[in-house]
Amino acid sequence: TQDTTAPTEPEPEDDWFTAVVAAAVETEAYVLKNKDMPTSFTILGQTYTRAQFFYITSSAVVAINEGTTAVKPEIPTLNEPQNPQETVSPGSVELTEIIDLAERAVKFCVNNGQAPNYMNSSLGGIHYLESIYFYCKNLQFYSENGRLPNTCGVSLWSITTGTYVEGKATFGYDYSA
Repeated sequence: TQDTTAPTEPEPEDDWFTAVVAAAVETEAYVLKNKDMPTSFTILGQTYTRAQFFYITSSAVVAINEGTTAVKPEIPTLNEPQNPQETVSPGSVELTEIIDLAERAVKFCVNNGQAPNYMNSSLGGIHYLESIYFYCKNLQFYSENGRLPNTCGVSLWSITTGTYVEGKATFGYDYSA
């Protein structure tokens, strides 16, 4: 008799999405604990840069909104932004803007081959690293509630990391050190 084995099945795409959400939840916790953003992210054994993780998390928000979480996006090679800036006034953005920001982020990355220096929002320019944190917070909420939040808070990255000093500009500061 001949031994037969089951054919190897490709990983279901929803495993990808589940792993992305888990990575976002872990990243949010990391930022809260360490007051910094990791320099790389591993999802299902594959390592991604900050720029790619920005793309992945913004794509996940778009996918949730569109109900297409079963589709793994193609992850482009992306450069880091050259001059991250922040001009945001801390506050909250509503769900429609959360989705709009995510859609524009995905398009920017695809069209420019890099992550943006900042995301232009109704509250001002959201620093690139604060943008990653922003998407992680949205995905963390999704992991607990099965939906995107109605609002999500935004702050200066310098406040999130504890490097903000009243009256001193922090634009262009290299937070990766």
